[in-house]
Amino acid sequence: MMGGQSEMRVMVWVLVVAFILSPLAGAASYGLSRPFALPVAAKSTETSKDGKGWLESGIMRVSFVQTEASFKAAMAQRGWRYIHAVALRKGNTHTLYTWRRGSNELTLMLRRIDVNRTAFSWGLSKTEKRKGKSK
Repeated sequence: MMGGQSEMRVMVWVLVVAFILSPLAGAASYGLSRPFALPVAAKSTETSKDGKGWLESGIMRVSFVQTEASFKAAMAQRGWRYIHAVALRKGNTHTLYTWRRGSNELTLMLRRIDVNRTAFSWGLSKTEKRKGKSK
């Protein structure tokens, strides 16, 4: 009986590790390697198959303000430096955010769907270092 309990513990740990790693495996199957952890409430609904444009899109079932705060915290935690935000519509219902880390620039778009639903999309690009001033 003692052997059965230790086998059960091993099985439980294997399941826990598999559960924790499963989102990473799903992202890898699309060739997606997130440079930050998605907020807990975020649900990915689409990923780029070719690595161009928005790399990932999804929904959060929380308010726009909560979504914004969650992404800001997730980005800062992974060393991204906040650059700026641009409201695309009056009332900040569509907003673009830019972060930088090293030579990478991350653009995030948040779109208010309703009171407790916000859509997100993000993509990456390389920043170019200017060697001289343009005329």
